[in-house]
Amino acid sequence: MVKAERYVASFNADKRRLGRIIQCSERAAKTTSVAPSVGKWNDSIIPPVAPIKSLERQVMKRRIVMVVEDEPMNRLMAVDAFERAGFDVMDFGRTDEVLSCAERMPDEIAALFTDINVPGDDDGMDLARRFADRWPETPVLVTSGCFGEDAPADLPSSAGFIPKPWTVKALMARLQDDVVQRQSDGAKKS
Repeated sequence: MVKAERYVASFNADKRRLGRIIQCSERAAKTTSVAPSVGKWNDSIIPPVAPIKSLERQVMKRRIVMVVEDEPMNRLMAVDAFERAGFDVMDFGRTDEVLSCAERMPDEIAALFTDINVPGDDDGMDLARRFADRWPETPVLVTSGCFGEDAPADLPSSAGFIPKPWTVKALMARLQDDVVQRQSDGAKKS
């Protein structure tokens, strides 16, 4: 009982700390959760992830990764991986409120990570397209287990693809590749 009470206290402290994220809209507060960063995974299952050094300058101000995944275990693994890499995470089981939450804090969003097959007004591919059109400088990663190693043909050109099942190491490497690519593209435009 004492262990459970500590977990609840820790969870409530994290919720208070990230309260403005949880309350980005009334509907999102009902469908969005911010996961606590303690007690979810044993390090033997998911090894610790060091903060990604090349991302530090890019994301100093951009600290939030939005995770859109309807499968609870995959969502928890993604949330845990991004938190261990030093990000705050907003996670969604549906696509409905993702864009409206991003609109309220566009300068804080470091990346969007979405599954293709998620419920909501749009599927994950439509969400990725709309997000990439609205915030082209923010990395978008799309995942699915339906396409094997090949990215879907209708994937937005600016979005990256990582097939399921993914590993934490592959997920972080893909995010790093996308940020480095965006930095070099930005340097070429300047």
